Amino acid sequence: MEYKLLFNRLDNILKECDYDGWDGYNGDKVTKKVLEYTSEFIKTIPIEIENPEIVPESDGCIGLNWDANKYMNISISIGTDGFIYYASIIGENKIHGKYSIGIGITEDLLDIIKKVTKNK
Repeated sequence: MEYKLLFNRLDNILKECDYDGWDGYNGDKVTKKVLEYTSEFIKTIPIEIENPEIVPESDGCIGLNWDANKYMNISISIGTDGFIYYASIIGENKIHGKYSIGIGITEDLLDIIKKVTKNK
């Protein structure tokens, strides 16, 4: 995990997406609060995990994605409501969930990320 690169990416997202319609459609702006939630979450990910792709989402959330292939991936969305939403495919298993950002990263979620990044 290269924290400096990730935090720079978050700063760029805030600059690029700080107004409604940033995506050329009706995308909600990405707020400083969502960036704070995302930063909090990133700080809980162990350093040995590779960097995720970080993307703004049209609903004002921030997405963190790790993709090994179409059968091994996870997408995490840091919500404007202070919740983490995730969906993953591990082989034939589809896994999804939601929990409060205040929890940090759960062992279950960390295990999924490790499985995906190990298979890259």
